[in-house]
Amino acid sequence: MLSAENNQEELLKNFIETQGEDIILSGSVIITIGTIIAALALTEVFITRSPQGAEGIVIGSGIESIGNVIQALGSQQLYAVEPSDAQAKIIKGDWLQAIGNAGTAIAVQEGIILYRYTFTDQGSRRDRAQMGEIPTEETPGQSVAQEQGVDEALKLTIAFDALSSAIQGTGAFISAQGISQLPPSPIQRDEGLASTLVGIGAFIEAYGAILALEEEELKGVLSQVIGAWIQVGASLIELNALTAKKSIQTIEKNAHSYGQYMNYVTN
Repeated sequence: MLSAENNQEELLKNFIETQGEDIILSGSVIITIGTIIAALALTEVFITRSPQGAEGIVIGSGIESIGNVIQALGSQQLYAVEPSDAQAKIIKGDWLQAIGNAGTAIAVQEGIILYRYTFTDQGSRRDRAQMGEIPTEETPGQSVAQEQGVDEALKLTIAFDALSSAIQGTGAFISAQGISQLPPSPIQRDEGLASTLVGIGAFIEAYGAILALEEEELKGVLSQVIGAWIQVGASLIELNALTAKKSIQTIEKNAHSYGQYMNYVTN
């Protein structure tokens, strides 16, 4: 009776672990898609020297954030089965990365709105007023004050973007630290490498945003492009490692089932 209960507990534990690993793998797929979209969008911004394609950064970062949340939930399932300091750090890192990516999406979206106001809505109205097409009650001083206000707001969004990237990078390094405490294996090393590269890429992006604040926009965007593509490489490394882990687990499960069947037949 006790043996049957232990077997049921073991089966339940294995089921929850498998489910958690599957959730983490799903999150990795989503993160990979998000990083590619964001990197392509940043590359377009750099090549065109304009905010064209910036919406892709919002979409990509948002998708990454969703993937981070999914991975955090998967890691929490693993922690529920077997609590450990390593798994707790991974969970904390996942949530920080989710917050950082969401912050980037919000910052870039706000920047797009401000840019359109400056160069589309406000700019169009000012040009039409100068041509006498519409009346304007604005004085030159009011116009300058409005433009300065928009510039300050743009700087705040860039600073928020830098902070968000730094939060994401910090979360990635915390996850890498947690992964380093797991039992060593080639897959574990690849996962740790991937998280470390994500952290490096995120901090390079944060540095790029700081350069933009110092009015070195071209260097800043180039730095962000480099950081974004580093994260693409990192996400592909992680996806490959998690896929390999899933394949190994499937093989081991099938071998275990076959062994149980042979024991039943021979006995």
